[in-house]
Amino acid sequence: GAMAMAKKVRSNGKKKDAKGGKESKSGGVDRMLEQTLRKLKKDNQKLRNEAKGLAEELVRVKEEMESMKCVVQIHSEHAETILRYGEERAQEVEDRYEESETQRIKLQAELDMTKQALADEKRTSDDLRVTADQIERICDEKIKLEERIEEQGNQIQQLEGDLKTLEEKATGVKMEKDMLADENEQYQYSVLSGSQLKMIHQSPWYFRKKCYKIRATSAAQMEGGTIASTGQSMLILLGMSDSTSEDSVVSLTRNQLWGFKLSRLEKNGFPGRRYHTCNYIPNVGLVVFGGRNSDLVSDKLLVFDGKGGKWASIGGFHSEVPSLECHCSVTFGLNLFVYGGVLADGKLNAELYSLELEKRKGSCIFPVTSTRPKPRKNSVLAVTDDGLMLWMFGGQHEGLVLDDLYTFDLEKKKWEQQVEHSGPRPQGRAGHVCRYSQGFLLLSGGYSMNPNGARVCLLDTWVLDTGMMKWYKVDDGSFLWQSTSGALHNQQLSYMHSFDARGRLNIVSNDIDGNIDKLTTLDVLFGDGLENDLDDQGDETRSSRLEFLEDCEAGATQIGLAWRPPERNADRIEHFKLMVANNLGVVKEVYRGKSMQFRVRKLRPSTEYIFCLKAVYADGSYLWSDPKSFKTRHGDKE
Repeated sequence: GAMAMAKKVRSNGKKKDAKGGKESKSGGVDRMLEQTLRKLKKDNQKLRNEAKGLAEELVRVKEEMESMKCVVQIHSEHAETILRYGEERAQEVEDRYEESETQRIKLQAELDMTKQALADEKRTSDDLRVTADQIERICDEKIKLEERIEEQGNQIQQLEGDLKTLEEKATGVKMEKDMLADENEQYQYSVLSGSQLKMIHQSPWYFRKKCYKIRATSAAQMEGGTIASTGQSMLILLGMSDSTSEDSVVSLTRNQLWGFKLSRLEKNGFPGRRYHTCNYIPNVGLVVFGGRNSDLVSDKLLVFDGKGGKWASIGGFHSEVPSLECHCSVTFGLNLFVYGGVLADGKLNAELYSLELEKRKGSCIFPVTSTRPKPRKNSVLAVTDDGLMLWMFGGQHEGLVLDDLYTFDLEKKKWEQQVEHSGPRPQGRAGHVCRYSQGFLLLSGGYSMNPNGARVCLLDTWVLDTGMMKWYKVDDGSFLWQSTSGALHNQQLSYMHSFDARGRLNIVSNDIDGNIDKLTTLDVLFGDGLENDLDDQGDETRSSRLEFLEDCEAGATQIGLAWRPPERNADRIEHFKLMVANNLGVVKEVYRGKSMQFRVRKLRPSTEYIFCLKAVYADGSYLWSDPKSFKTRHGDKE
């Protein structure tokens, strides 16, 4: 009962502790435990008193037994009965004493347990008091921590805002950096453009070169491909990549006022091939003949319509022309002339063929004499202005690169080897291009073979006066193949080139990583073509060209420049940007503004500088001037 009462007291104490405050809770428990202890002490004392009375009564009973024994002795007849009664009474008293002693021991144990419980409760109360203090401190720290977290959150938000601002600024700086790098690259390519005037056979020849950066993806240089113009501003490259046999038709389209963009077109019926020929025929389109597709050599004739954008094989074409690759071809009117190449069985071909598109007929042109060129591949054909004679130079016969020159009279069906007069002449080559115009044969590029049998690119350009049979070397490669670093183009880099229908030489070359990188165009003007072009340029200069004025104020360390804006849309020009390059190739911007004159200072004496001007329009488009060089004067004084 005491244990139960103590547990009840503890339970009541805990409940009260939960309801009341921390100090009132522990005080109530102590008072209840003390009251219980006092009650247990009273009960213990009462039991002690009762036990004492029983002990006294036991003594009295014993005395009575002694008296009774005397009485027994006196009253023998009642002795046995009285004795039995006395023993029973003594046993009863002894049992009551033992019961009382047992209860006393039990109460003592409960008292000890209650004392222990009281001590435990005191310790628990102390622990609760300490825990409460700790909880209070933790709550205070939690409040402070929440305040710090809120403060740090505000700081983080501010930092995120600052970071976003910095990122926007970084993006703007990167865009400006990319734009400046792009402009610098544009300027470098525009500086590579230029012109030369040469006298050939006492006649002026004008060579005008323009260089364009190709905005390429990762498209690789195409082995055995061709480049041709549709007669508009788009160039088509056909062939299969070095690293894959996938079909590919790639276009170059003019990007705004500068540069070209490279993009892959849908095949639209074109089976990928290489080592074919591609010619442009007005009102017909691009005409492709032969070539290799995987392991097959083709004899198909395909036509690409630039308007419809689809390839079509000419049906019902009766042809005696075999399957060929690495051949050469030229067109006149609606006729396609094909010579040489490699047959499907791997043998070199020595025949000349004519494919008449209008009649859908192809045939071999058999010469009337036994004189004929060696069978060869990767040679070139050019046709005279009247379409009566073909010219052929060079090619590859087995492991030998040829340097012979032949003509074929289409009326007489006769080959004739031409012998030039003494003097410089082009070395043997294959894979080159040539064009005939007004009695002159223009030849450029190709490859030769080194002693190890490896190909070496040739970069020179020659002109043959077919009347005098004399060669003129018009460029050793330093003009046409000048790179952005100012050095001669690496001869190990590959390129594709061809003359278009207007007589313009188009060259697509790759960079050191093998990616299509640059488009170079060369216009060669002489005779009537030069006069017409000068007239056209006069009109263009007045209406749409941005150019420097010839007069400049040149000092030892400064140059005063002025320029003329184009008459067309001059009011839309937002600002001009003046770029300068020194002889080391360092390019920098020296002026940006709306003025049409500027004095460049802090220059070196007796030094030539190349300037280029950019007009930026309000809509973001722009126009570059041709580069122009000016030189500072010698001396220290202005």
